[in-house]
Amino acid sequence: MWRSVPSGMVALLLTGSLVAGQALAANEGQADLDRATEAKLSARTLSDLGEVVRLCESALAKGLDKDNTQLARELLVSTLIERAKHTTKQLLGSPLLDPNLPRYRQFALEDLEKAVKLNPQQPEAPYLVAQLSFLPGGDKKRAVKALDDAIRLSANEPALRAQALTLRAE
Repeated sequence: MWRSVPSGMVALLLTGSLVAGQALAANEGQADLDRATEAKLSARTLSDLGEVVRLCESALAKGLDKDNTQLARELLVSTLIERAKHTTKQLLGSPLLDPNLPRYRQFALEDLEKAVKLNPQQPEAPYLVAQLSFLPGGDKKRAVKALDDAIRLSANEPALRAQALTLRAE
């Protein structure tokens, strides 16, 4: 049968099979990304947000095409920031002598560091880093640097910029 197929057609078929195989390999994480997207839409708790993070990281590790990689990274960044924001809000509203403060702060800072690594132009993460770093036992130098970053990056987000400037003035 192959003898009757022109050699150009064989090359085209082989190339098509190779490209299709690469496309499948590049999208092995698609199912995890789909589940992460669904989980994000229904997330209500920190545990739910943790599952979104786990699924996004799994999807990225398994492989996605270019567009889906960007989507997974954006979903991961927004979820990490949301989880850190929730933790920060709890810490700011709790007694400052809470013995769990250092552990919760570290948990939130780890999320924010991942978010900044994935998207260094995102201004909300450094603002939250500053808030956490100004809490008792925090790193004041880190807080000032994070505020400077938040102010610099929030040129297109006047509300966040005003919050950062207010925090720096305090």
